Amino acid sequence: MTGHASLAPEFTWRDESERAVLSLGKIALAHVEPIGNAWVVRTLMHQINPHVEPPARISVPTKEHGRAWIMHWAECRRAQIVHAVAQSVTHSEASALLKAC
Repeated sequence: MTGHASLAPEFTWRDESERAVLSLGKIALAHVEPIGNAWVVRTLMHQINPHVEPPARISVPTKEHGRAWIMHWAECRRAQIVHAVAQSVTHSEASALLKAC
């Protein structure tokens, strides 16, 4: 799989056992986890703002493919994600996120 450009440093990966979670600040955006013999990506934007986009759930062959899919998804929606997260956090946290991204 080809590499993807890095997101702003405020987007971080956290490994939780076998699950990998992409977050912006303290807000989880998407994760990839094993389910049976497959890996499943789930987006979580609907938990931040239910009017932004419906949740996605897709199957991928490996954890790395899932991370790459999430990176692409987040890069395509970067402005929308930053705006939604900024609305869900305190004013000072929102200002820092908007400046950084």
